[in-house]
Amino acid sequence: MKRHLAAAAGLALLAACAPPAAKQDAPPPPPPPPAVLTEAEATQIADAAGAGFASGDVAQVMAAYHPEVVAFSLLNNDLMTTEASNKADAEAFLKLQPKMTLNARKIQVLDADTFIDSSVVTVDVVKNGKPTWFVARITDVYQKQADGGWKIVNEHSSTAPTPVKTRPAPLTPPADAKAAAPDTPPLGGVRPSGATAPTDAPADAPKPTP
Repeated sequence: MKRHLAAAAGLALLAACAPPAAKQDAPPPPPPPPAVLTEAEATQIADAAGAGFASGDVAQVMAAYHPEVVAFSLLNNDLMTTEASNKADAEAFLKLQPKMTLNARKIQVLDADTFIDSSVVTVDVVKNGKPTWFVARITDVYQKQADGGWKIVNEHSSTAPTPVKTRPAPLTPPADAKAAAPDTPPLGGVRPSGATAPTDAPADAPKPTP
């Protein structure tokens, strides 16, 4: 019995002298969820980018694009992949004094750093001193940059595949009906007066029907 008590006392003494068990570090807290980009915020970003064309300033237009944007334009069939080619195309387009009216739009927020703006627009231009218009489809992919700003990294623009002879209704009617663009003849369409339609439309503009 005494031996058992002595053994128990020895074990207790060893336990008291033993170094404490290593304390396990608590797992790190999970990272905070990414900020949520709302459709309304994405729309404001896209509207700000579109304002560059309304300004007529090529520097404002280029400010919306990433230097390495990949783009198809309304003026040529080339695949643009450099800042120089995109700027040259923007300068040529601004010479037409474009005014774009939204007819339809869909914003798709993919994640906190990416969204897509797909739209149908009526583009009023001045060619050879004469006003005219055409309908285009434009898709822009926006990506958030390291500095928190947003840039268009991919753009695809094309004219409507089917000739459009009647100006589409704007997505948001103008506050003043008089501010709406006149119903000038569409590129490649039939002039309301019956006169000859412009013949110097972009190569990919809608062709007149027989």
